[in-house]
Amino acid sequence: INPAAYTHTSIAIRDAIAAVGIATIEVHISNIHRREDFRKENMIAPVCTSSVIGFGPFGYHLAMLGMLQIMNEMKAAHEVQKKAHQLKHNKECRLNVN
Repeated sequence: INPAAYTHTSIAIRDAIAAVGIATIEVHISNIHRREDFRKENMIAPVCTSSVIGFGPFGYHLAMLGMLQIMNEMKAAHEVQKKAHQLKHNKECRLNVN
């Protein structure tokens, strides 16, 4: 998401990101930390997975790479949990047979 000027003011966007519970990467074309003092308050970053700031339009590409990495890590974690569940189920089935 690129919340632009809403970064500093929008509780609604912050609440929406928090409510959906999915990985979200905040993108800003400019370096908001080098701008005016009133722009340093960030309502969005605390509920985002990560932020890409100050890379110009290339920041969107970096955010997509980051999102791919996050999704791959989530998939790997899910596969580990699935395998652990299958092993537990197989063990329980063997115990019931004996």
